Amino acid sequence: MAYPTPSQRRDALRPGRFSQFGQQLRSTSAPIVLVVASVVAAVAAIVGLTVWVAVAAAVTAAVSGSQVLRTELVVPLRMRRAENATAMVFEGDGEDTFWRGAAFQIAPGRWITANHIVRDSTHLTLKIDGAFAGCQILHSDMTSNLAVLAADTDWAWHAATARSAPDVGDKLKVIGWRDDHGRGVRLTYDYLVSGRAEGDVVVIAGPKPFPGFGGGPAINTKTGQVTGVLTGHFPEDGEEAGLISPLSALPTEYL
Repeated sequence: MAYPTPSQRRDALRPGRFSQFGQQLRSTSAPIVLVVASVVAAVAAIVGLTVWVAVAAAVTAAVSGSQVLRTELVVPLRMRRAENATAMVFEGDGEDTFWRGAAFQIAPGRWITANHIVRDSTHLTLKIDGAFAGCQILHSDMTSNLAVLAADTDWAWHAATARSAPDVGDKLKVIGWRDDHGRGVRLTYDYLVSGRAEGDVVVIAGPKPFPGFGGGPAINTKTGQVTGVLTGHFPEDGEEAGLISPLSALPTEYL
């Protein structure tokens, strides 16, 4: 994959006009509903329409409750699922193995990783909860640097996914592995979307990913959904920047 040029790194993710309007509408719909409900309640109270006061109060409670549930329950649960759904990818089997990177499960027996992690491999295995499971390459694309694996067994945890790419300024959490004296330790790091590179690859700013983070899921903290795969990193002005290939680059039949 070609590294982005300085001008490409400065480019922001610019969704289409209608897409941008839709995103803004979704982000502001709940506050608008709350304001309208509050106004209706106030006016109804002034003129003595107690029924409409109750209706407005119910709407306000429902919207506020849904926001709290999403923020405090749904999003953390999705992130927990993605974390538990991330495994280690090895070349070989049993004791004779070589650690290559990370992968995450999105459906029974279906795993996503970076293409460079599994390219030229002859025998792939996943280490899931301390046990090894065989897998085969179901889809491989050098352009997007994404690959889909079919595993022999189904792990209980599945990551929630989204085909929409994150916007500049969005916060992402990337899950991967670090070697600790021969033992893999799963870690999660925070990143910030800073732009895009060639082929809609997302550029993220943050700590240098450890070897073994390649192929790990990038989770949008607003939704808790996996939006892409960590596929590389490069130095930028003395700091490290990561590259995320969006899941939208995968054929729809694999998601």
